[in-house]
Amino acid sequence: MKKSFPFLLICLSLITYGCTSSKSWKTEKNSEMLRDYALCRCLTFAMPNDTILAHEISASIFGELSGYSSESQDKIDSLAKRTVNDMLPSPIFDHGSRKPILKNCILFYKSKELDSLIRILK
Repeated sequence: MKKSFPFLLICLSLITYGCTSSKSWKTEKNSEMLRDYALCRCLTFAMPNDTILAHEISASIFGELSGYSSESQDKIDSLAKRTVNDMLPSPIFDHGSRKPILKNCILFYKSKELDSLIRILK
């Protein structure tokens, strides 16, 4: 019995480590899905009349799979709406005062502000 105790202790430690690593990986993956949700919502809010986005369901899928609450998703939505409202038209004359929507949504996706919010929502 005394000889098997160290072996049992090592096995238990490895199992505990594996479960903890799996949890942190899952949390990181959930955070990535919430970030993907944020990108989808930014595009949707920026182009509400776009017929392709009207039929697009990716935001719903990312929202469900992320495991975050609807309140968390509402906070992401608020930040995405604010980002869209703050978008300025292109300063380049040839662009005819159009907004660089995709560029701004990608910058939002990569922003420290979104990082901070996702970290708080964990």
